[in-house]
Amino acid sequence: MIFRVGLMGWMVAVSEAGATDLLRESFEDNGNEHYLPVIRERVVSRGRRYWKESYLFGRYTFVKSIDGWEELFQLRGLAEIFTTASGKPSIVPDKIIERIRQQEVNGYVRLGSRFAVGQRIKMIEGPLFGLEGQYQGTGKIDHDAVLLRMLGGWTRAEVPSSSIAANG
Repeated sequence: MIFRVGLMGWMVAVSEAGATDLLRESFEDNGNEHYLPVIRERVVSRGRRYWKESYLFGRYTFVKSIDGWEELFQLRGLAEIFTTASGKPSIVPDKIIERIRQQEVNGYVRLGSRFAVGQRIKMIEGPLFGLEGQYQGTGKIDHDAVLLRMLGGWTRAEVPSSSIAANG
């Protein structure tokens, strides 16, 4: 179970509809430590590609657990805080927040890969099309690290995530 009561950690605050940025600003103005993970996705619309930023958990923001948490309801943009049946805040342990933060690259949470380290892959597009290799892990935003068999040996490269597929 992720949520616990009575431990130091993070509460889950829910913003009013369309007020996530307002709640973030309210936490900042009030001096509350908070965490609002952001993802970046490649979107195609009307034939044009662009990056779209969004919050990983939508209207949910993590705010560091404090005594007197009820006072947070005075902040602009706050709709509710997750609570238990006893009315106390549900707490997300620090280690869960740290795991999410460890997945950040350049300020964006990088969601898990569809490949396992060491898995055989094949390049399906781009200048390296047809080359085979092994998956090595995540790279820069929207890229994965691979070992490719070329030039008489193995060569490490970072390639667009969309250009590789499982091989075999």
